[in-house]
Amino acid sequence: MNKEIYLTLVVFTIAIIFISYTLYNYYTLNTETVLTGYTYLPKNLASDDPIARMQVEHRADCAVQCVRDTLCDGYTYDTDSQMCTTTHDGLLRKDNNNNIAWEKTEMSLGQLFIKTLLAGYISTDLRIAKVKLPSPSMYNNCMFSFWVHVRDHYKNFEFWKHVMHKGTEPDGIINYRDWDDLAVDFPDQYIGAWLAPFTNNLRICITTIQNDTRQLEYYDLLDVPINKAFFVGVVIKEKYLEIYTDGKLQHAILLVGEPEFNNGDLFIKYDKTFNGSLYNVNYMALPVGYTEVLGMYDEKPRME
Repeated sequence: MNKEIYLTLVVFTIAIIFISYTLYNYYTLNTETVLTGYTYLPKNLASDDPIARMQVEHRADCAVQCVRDTLCDGYTYDTDSQMCTTTHDGLLRKDNNNNIAWEKTEMSLGQLFIKTLLAGYISTDLRIAKVKLPSPSMYNNCMFSFWVHVRDHYKNFEFWKHVMHKGTEPDGIINYRDWDDLAVDFPDQYIGAWLAPFTNNLRICITTIQNDTRQLEYYDLLDVPINKAFFVGVVIKEKYLEIYTDGKLQHAILLVGEPEFNNGDLFIKYDKTFNGSLYNVNYMALPVGYTEVLGMYDEKPRME
């Protein structure tokens, strides 16, 4: 009996440690409070010193440094000098635009355990609430993945065919021949996927900001399969966009601007769309590497 109680306590203790570690990593990586043009420095600049100052190549490295230090409550990253300053019990202050500030905040428990599978099979229009797509736990580090089966390339020929996008809400039928017109009416896309009017190309796009100007940057996957399902993985890594098909990296793009996450819903297959289906639409609000992409690709769906 004593042995059973002992084993139960050991298992319970391990579970508590695991849950605590998971929660700590999630809420400390949450960056809803990332602010451009601000600093997070000691409240009394004259008498108090920051925890540390170091030069790092990417601000994500600065965030990791702060997460690992339990005393760190936030950091300032200078994009010009690449200087990272970590601080305990600091204060957010308005500053130059080359400074980026981050303050640790708790993420709601409801966001921590949301399943990454947003939808398993989609043949008609579907709207997925934004609450199921929380902001990336580390600034602009996340992944979207899905399978596409285009049965008929000629349906809605001459028009951009909607696959999916997160952002601007459609107002009636999506009826565009010209991409520039579409971009004006759908400025918020994090991300968007569209089949081209005349070719079997799939355009992946994302809204970015450069010098206070918003734009829609994109990359075209050429000659995607017809009447055969294929996998697409879109990984956002700060200013880089990595695009995978069937588990293989096709292109890594350095974006001109900073990707802009939006609080819009996810819209899938709104008319005008393509003749076909989507499967296993997934979202991961965490930093993702090749291993995670391959894992998503290995989860091949059962085709309808």
